[in-house]
Amino acid sequence: MKTSPIKVGLAAFLALFISYSATAAVPELNENMTQGQFALWLVHAVGASIRLPASATEQDAIDFLTKLNVQPREGWDKKAVITKQFLASLLGDDAAASLSFEDLIKRIRDYVGDRFNDVDLGEFRAFGSSASGSVTI
Repeated sequence: MKTSPIKVGLAAFLALFISYSATAAVPELNENMTQGQFALWLVHAVGASIRLPASATEQDAIDFLTKLNVQPREGWDKKAVITKQFLASLLGDDAAASLSFEDLIKRIRDYVGDRFNDVDLGEFRAFGSSASGSVTI
């Protein structure tokens, strides 16, 4: 039985559509989002979403940030709404809670971006210097 090119093309399109629909939507940044939504937003904002599964969940983002040692003082509660105190605790700087929401977000994004880049660069260096293959850090 011969398969028509149209059927093959349609099957490929459907597979692509289904895999695209399974990708987690990145929440829009706002002051009323949950910690879980914020974690997902933050991972995407710093360009680290390549390290998450295609259908990443809030928990995947929290786990990734925790591996980067980015965690609030009281631990993550993915259902709790973010506060300026929570955001400041991600930086380990209680005084940062006095900043505007926008300034606090910028500092967090820079801080997490730097941590991600350091780890990513460390993995690249380990890969480049290892005679037997890559080393994940």
